[in-house]
Amino acid sequence: MAQGRRDVNSNLPSHQIYCDARRGLEQPDPAVRQRGRGDELEGQIAVVTGGASGIGAAVAKDLTAAGARVVTWDITGSADVLCDIRDEESVKAAMRRTVREAGVPSAWIMSAGINGRAPFVDTPLADCDRIFEVNARGTYICMREAARAIIDARIDGSMILLSSTWHPQRSVLSSLLDLKGRGNSPGEGCRGRTRKVRHQG
Repeated sequence: MAQGRRDVNSNLPSHQIYCDARRGLEQPDPAVRQRGRGDELEGQIAVVTGGASGIGAAVAKDLTAAGARVVTWDITGSADVLCDIRDEESVKAAMRRTVREAGVPSAWIMSAGINGRAPFVDTPLADCDRIFEVNARGTYICMREAARAIIDARIDGSMILLSSTWHPQRSVLSSLLDLKGRGNSPGEGCRGRTRKVRHQG
């Protein structure tokens, strides 16, 4: 076992995180709070992509309250680190700065994402391409760089991917997900599950 290695697989709950859009972003499911101890995240380094606003900002606030050292990535000036997740070099630069200033993050919350504003049948193809460029390609780049950093540092880590399938106008992403057979009611909200990255060797 490498010196300084930490096993953080139990530090982030593996149960679902639930944010009900009708109740507001800063009111997580009470069952989630009841299952964890208050010190689970104390001292952990966590990155929240899309952490300058919306769900990401609410998650960052809760992680900070739980004692984590949170670094937010976003394309706006209010983020700790400016990062366009669509751009591979931007993500790599954000990673270098984060590691330099805070250390290697063991917890990753992939919250950055966009959606179209037009109903599904009226969405231009260019908007659809932009959505997938951010939500799929951008998230993949972040996950890959996070995994590389975790493996290089010889630590264990957790990744949580957040997505929203609710939109009042039935926009392109929620409609596509619904076509695949997933629920799409206002109560569906957004859900994520922990994905664990374990260093081997």
